[in-house]
Amino acid sequence: MDRRTFIIDTSILLASAYSMNMGKANDEIIFGHGNKQYKWDKTWASINDKKLPVKDCHEMVFTYQGDIILL
Repeated sequence: MDRRTFIIDTSILLASAYSMNMGKANDEIIFGHGNKQYKWDKTWASINDKKLPVKDCHEMVFTYQGDIILL
């Protein structure tokens, strides 16, 4: 698998997992299944883009809510 395919597949996975969990009452986003489940921590790596702008990343995905997912 080349890097471009990996980035596209990962972006699609994240976007679909995010959209599938949008209707959850507790607003938790869970990835995985069985005993390999992971909760998305929305506050992890929260930065102020005015103080610390991202200048080097491989991929950016914008959601309809205005969020940016960086890879």
